[in-house]
Amino acid sequence: MKIKTILITLSGLLTISILVFQACEKEDETNLPPSCEITLPADGEQYMQGKIVTISVDAADSDGSIAEVRFFIDEVSKSSVNSSPYTYDWNTAGENIGYHTVKAVSFDNEGGSTSGEVTIEIIEGGSTPVPAFTATPTFGDAPLSVDFTDQSTNNPTNWHWDFGDGNTSSEQNPSNIYNEVGTYTVALTASNEYGTDAVSKNEFIAVSVVVADFSANTTGGQAPFTVTFSDESFSNPTSWQWDFGDGNSSTEQNPSHTYNQMNLYDVTLTVSNENRSDSETKANFITINGGDAGTLIDARDEQSYKLVTIGKQTWFAKNLNYETNDSWWYDNLSANGDIYGRLYTWEAALMTCPSGWHVPSDDEWKILEGTVDSNFPVGDPEWDGPYYRGFDAGKHLKSQSGWGTNHGTDAVGFTALPGGIFYTEEGFDFIIDYAFFWTATETELNSTSAFGRGMYSTYRTIGRAQSSKKNARSVRCIKDE
Repeated sequence: MKIKTILITLSGLLTISILVFQACEKEDETNLPPSCEITLPADGEQYMQGKIVTISVDAADSDGSIAEVRFFIDEVSKSSVNSSPYTYDWNTAGENIGYHTVKAVSFDNEGGSTSGEVTIEIIEGGSTPVPAFTATPTFGDAPLSVDFTDQSTNNPTNWHWDFGDGNTSSEQNPSNIYNEVGTYTVALTASNEYGTDAVSKNEFIAVSVVVADFSANTTGGQAPFTVTFSDESFSNPTSWQWDFGDGNSSTEQNPSHTYNQMNLYDVTLTVSNENRSDSETKANFITINGGDAGTLIDARDEQSYKLVTIGKQTWFAKNLNYETNDSWWYDNLSANGDIYGRLYTWEAALMTCPSGWHVPSDDEWKILEGTVDSNFPVGDPEWDGPYYRGFDAGKHLKSQSGWGTNHGTDAVGFTALPGGIFYTEEGFDFIIDYAFFWTATETELNSTSAFGRGMYSTYRTIGRAQSSKKNARSVRCIKDE
């Protein structure tokens, strides 16, 4: 309270003092709340299931600073960011079709908060079908009954089959009986409301004619390595011509061959009889590697790492365990580090491999995947896709123990172990169930994320996914060329 004196003089004779009481002027100490505006995605926007939704927030504080922005999906906390840009990449794979609430809460340095939210809709994919199919059997004696199985993607609603013998069908998974000797080209046309596409397989069905096929007692090992091949051709071939891919050949029915050089080898068998000849080539069928490539002692901390040569690449056969800033043992236990190595943020990972080694690029991982996968060789477009792809690369790279379920074969000695993840804002998760290895390659659309490779305990495939650089993952080093 302030007191102010006012003097008033009347007619020059009398002066009166008046005391005026004034309220004290108190300084406004109220903390102004921060702003929080979701700039992406737009309210009501639709996304196809499986897409990455980038959530971007514009947050500011007029009388302080932003301490944190938290992200929620349907009121479940997903991520937290402490500095600009305030973004989170939400992978909608596996999310339910329908409406979802996206919420962000900004906190200032005084504890004030403001939230914003939008609603988006996840819809089923709206793409033209990609037709694909299989059949069982694909060869045999007449009359031959064949069962066809539709494997088209993008939800076709109509099918048209041409079996190559004059017969057709509009069923999804039809059967057809071939009565005449010969080879038949089969075509499938699949359509839905978004469009139509077709695929055909030339000479896909062979009836009572020679068909080349073969197997091997093993498909890879350390040079020199001997492989025994078995002819499994149909309809009694009388001659055989093998091409082992290394310049050597044989005319035996079931030959053995020794590979002396490290490489990937295509194998071709051509068979014939008095009526016809046929050939079968299996790309990258034999993998000859250096196998055990010795041991590296890291001069920085004297830790040892087993090395393995796979195809033309040499890798660590153990997760990196070098201690640096922004790296952690799972649950902060050194015993976990001895088994699973450390978990690194992306920026830290790029600086961790010893001299002469580096964090592999996205493309170098594709080469490894194609080298070990049974169905998709190096260079196949399959490896450019997202999420889990391939046939069994994950199974062959996973260790034979240490997983919660479904251990791998460790066919090439890579010995992938499930070290889990450290979310820098949420803690540790997924040990013994999930392995995620960083690549050195940033994603094209978002500089806050980078590609990695994921192996899950219940999957035999291997995932190509992007992750926030702030999360901590495992590292495998690859030798410089």
